[in-house]
Amino acid sequence: MLYDNKIRLVGAALPRTGTVSIKTALKIIGFGNCYKMEELFQKPKDLPYWLSVFEGNDIPFSQLLNNYDAILDLPGCLVIDKLINYYPNAKVILTIRNPEEWYNSIINTIYPTVYMPVHNNIPIFEFIRKYFFDEFLKNSIKDKDKVIKVCEDYYNKVRDIVPRKNLLEYNVTEGWKPLCEFLGYDIPQEVFPYKNTKKDFNRQTGNHKTFNQ
Repeated sequence: MLYDNKIRLVGAALPRTGTVSIKTALKIIGFGNCYKMEELFQKPKDLPYWLSVFEGNDIPFSQLLNNYDAILDLPGCLVIDKLINYYPNAKVILTIRNPEEWYNSIINTIYPTVYMPVHNNIPIFEFIRKYFFDEFLKNSIKDKDKVIKVCEDYYNKVRDIVPRKNLLEYNVTEGWKPLCEFLGYDIPQEVFPYKNTKKDFNRQTGNHKTFNQ
């Protein structure tokens, strides 16, 4: 396979781990274009490509990502090993969040939104249901311990497959310093952008259903 070097940053960044904040931060420092789940919603024509990737077909990521410098969040984080193999020179950011906090965020934001009846039979929501909730989370969203184990195993998998010199383990609460030092950018004067809180997400999606955990 010929490797494409356009992507400079691969995000081992599960949803609800600060990916909107990081994407905004990358824009502020002038890093370049970033592909994440919102791009797929804006360009549903990309969905067949991702379906083919998840079905195991060996399709060059450059067909889709040639105009991007970074990729974060879904769907890329679920094929992190393929991305790292395709972009061996890219830096990798592993977004860390307390697994219990992460679980409580997922079950009170993405989960009820994706499973709203109004989203039934919509291809992009079916894609998230199948590959994130059914396959990645092992169809166990109501089993907190099992989902937390999936999260912890993911962190360890990334640590195992990425050379330490290429890896930043990062929590967005750390702000600018570790991110900018890792990427080789000056720290901006602007306050670090903390975005997409649970309240923000549910206001934007119209989700009013929450689960006490």
